[in-house]
Amino acid sequence: MYLRYPDVLRTIQQNLTTEIIPDLSTDYAREQAWGMLVLLEHLVSSWDQSLDMLRAETDDLRETMEKIAPGSGAHTGTDDAASTGQRLLAENRELRARLAATIASAPADAAELRLARGFMARQLDRETAAVANVAPTWD
Repeated sequence: MYLRYPDVLRTIQQNLTTEIIPDLSTDYAREQAWGMLVLLEHLVSSWDQSLDMLRAETDDLRETMEKIAPGSGAHTGTDDAASTGQRLLAENRELRARLAATIASAPADAAELRLARGFMARQLDRETAAVANVAPTWD
């Protein structure tokens, strides 16, 4: 039988809740374990959207970098529809590093900073939407 991704995560959550957390001896350890449960719940609720969210962020980064410095946002991977998650993640990290370097070297009133802030605001909106209504609940 093939275990589906959410089922595996739910099993981990259940095991943490019933077998591991009750035996933890410190408040700190229990707090950390409950934090893991929240993260697992986030994965359960968004696993099927993760690649789309990464693709949206990377596309926005490309567009932002292209506006900041034409040619710097050029797509470095294969066609979006065919890109693997790992390739897309590597491109995302590279674009983020370029954006960070731009932010670090730009004068305080530079147009580049306004464009970077625009990306950051859009990304914060995407991330906020991704974690909305996530709470440690399970069947």
